[in-house]
This record gives sequence, structure tokens and C-alpha cells, in this order.
Amino acid sequence: MTDNPWNVLTLLVLVSFVLWRIVHSLRRSDEPSLLLKKWGGTVILVGIGIKANLALLGAGGYTAGFGVPIVTAGIAIPLSILWASSWGEMLSSPLTALFDGGNTKEEAKPLYAIAEARRKRGRYQEAIDEVNKQLETFPGDLNGTLLLVDLYARDLKQMPFAQEATESFLSHGPHHPKNSFLALAHLADAYLTHASDREQAQKCLERVLVLCEGTEQELMAAQRLAHLTSNEQLEANAAPKRVALQQYERKLGIRTSPRIIRPKQKSAEQLANEYIQQLEAHPLDLEARENLARLYADHYGRLDMAIEQLETMVNFRNQSPRQIVRWLNIMADLHIKVEGNIGNAKACLERICQSYPNTAHAAQANKRIHLLMLEKKGRHQ
Repeated sequence: MTDNPWNVLTLLVLVSFVLWRIVHSLRRSDEPSLLLKKWGGTVILVGIGIKANLALLGAGGYTAGFGVPIVTAGIAIPLSILWASSWGEMLSSPLTALFDGGNTKEEAKPLYAIAEARRKRGRYQEAIDEVNKQLETFPGDLNGTLLLVDLYARDLKQMPFAQEATESFLSHGPHHPKNSFLALAHLADAYLTHASDREQAQKCLERVLVLCEGTEQELMAAQRLAHLTSNEQLEANAAPKRVALQQYERKLGIRTSPRIIRPKQKSAEQLANEYIQQLEAHPLDLEARENLARLYADHYGRLDMAIEQLETMVNFRNQSPRQIVRWLNIMADLHIKVEGNIGNAKACLERICQSYPNTAHAAQANKRIHLLMLEKKGRHQ
């Protein structure tokens, strides 16, 4: 057989294909050691079968006619047992791919269904035990931590354990800033809602400023701190609800004109002072700064001071494009509304096109640029 070069070449190709197939299957297998044992057993069985059949064929006659099929069957039976599970998976994979999208390796994930079921039945300690079992396998899992905080804070009113669960999550870091923010913000909400403890909630949000410095989550935490519920509001929420009844109109049918009731409104000066004081305490309060900018433009006619406040927000680090585009559009609004200056409004919109080319923001800004003249006429009318 080896005297013919074509036979040698065919044998080499066959051996190379088998070796490539073995290596390829080992790389893709979830259990390479088990697969390697299967391939080893297959090579041994096939080698024994080939050697035995060659010996029978050499004998010829009656021995070869009955011996070769028997030997082949004797090798095929253990091979089929050895590879039964793999062949079944291979044959069924085209059908299962129609439903699961193909043979993809699923990532192991924690399961909290049992814990949720125990919680709904009021078996809170058993639910906590189930969550802790999952967290032993998946330490630092955010969903499990949030569930554990809810169990301790909302159901058992044990805030120290809720704090401990959050600390355990943070100790398995570093985490993505988004996850750190969600964990600490959730704990802050628990302190406010279930313990009426504003100081601890404030400490949680201040930790976000440190852990998520220079990220969008830092700004989000700053907004929460700027509008954190006061102690007076917490006391009012805990107190029984009372509705104060006012004196009703006794001679309503005799009045010649309707009685107009107007809510008390703060003056522009009072609002400006409140916004300025708020920004002194919380410089990252976007809502107060935007309101102050509108007040400067609408009431005082100071477009320069309004633009200064808006530019300050645009230059804040790690602002989202959506917010920046919104503030540049507000600048364009104020340029047309206060001064009717189309050139400056166009310059604000062109900044959007330059900062975010080939985006929906740029397309909308470019469309508005072509309609600025009509927008100005509409405002004056």
C-alpha cells in the first residue's frame, strides 16, 4: 500500500484531517478532557479493527467472509455507545437552531426565582438564605444585592444589614460606575423611604461622587443631592395626612362677578436669589442653573448672563450629547427671542453639526437652520 505514492498521499491527507478535526473539536468542547478520552478510545478501537480485518483478509476464504463483518460489528457497537450523545446532539442541532438561534454557549447566571417566591409568601429569612446561596457562587451580582437590600430594608426594617449587603457588593469591585451608582442610590432610597434617615442617604450619594468621579453617574448623583428630601418633608410624610378646609363662599349665587383666586407667586428677584443660593450649595444642579438662565433672559433681558449659565452646563465634563444639544438649542431660542439675531442662533446650531456630525442631532440642527427666518417671523407675530 505504501509503495504507491498516491496511497501515501491519501493516507497523509486522511491523518491530517482526523488530527485537525480532533483539535478543532477539543477547542470548542465544554469538556475537553472527556472528549480527548473519547478520541483516544476511538483511535484504539479503530486500530484494533483495522489490524484484525487485515489479518482476516490475509487468511482469505471462509474465515475472511464471516470474520470481517463480525469484527467490524464488534468495533462499531462500542464506538456507537462512546459517541451516542455527541451524534444525537449533532443530528438534533439543525432543528434546535430554529428555536435558539444555534449552538451558543450560555453564560451561567444567578437565579432568584426561589427567593422571590419565598418573599411573596412572607418567608423573608428563607428568601435571604436563597439569595445568599446565589451570591456565594456569583459574588458581586447587582440584582442579588438589590434584592437583598429590599428584603432587609423594606420587609424586615433592618437597615444595618442592608448597608452590609451593599458594602459586600462594593468590596467585590471595581464595578462599572453605573452599577456602583445603582447600588448606592438604591440604598439611599431605602434609607429615605424605610428609615427616614436623610443623613445616611446623603452619605450614600456622596460616596457615588467619589467612586464615580469624572463620569455621567457623578452628575446624576449630584442632581440627587441637590434635590434630596429635607428632614421637614420626611417628617411631614410620616405624619397623618390632614386637609385644611377653607371658608366656603356663602353667597355664591348673589355675586355679580366671579371670584378670581390666584396662587401666590414669587417675584423674579426672589426666584433669582433662590437659584443663586442653590447653585452656591450645589454647583452641579442643572435644573437650577437652567431656570436661572431663562430668568435672566425672560425677565431681566440679560442675554449675556443667560448664555453664560448655559455655556457653563455645556462645558461640564461627561455630559450626554442629548443634554448638550438641548442647551445649544435653548441658546438659539434665546438669541431669536431676545434679540432676533439669526446669525448667533445659526452659530449655536452649527456647533451641533460640528460636534456630532452624521447623527440625528446634526440632521435636526441643519433642518432648523434653514427655518430660522420663518421661526423669527413667527415669534414676532
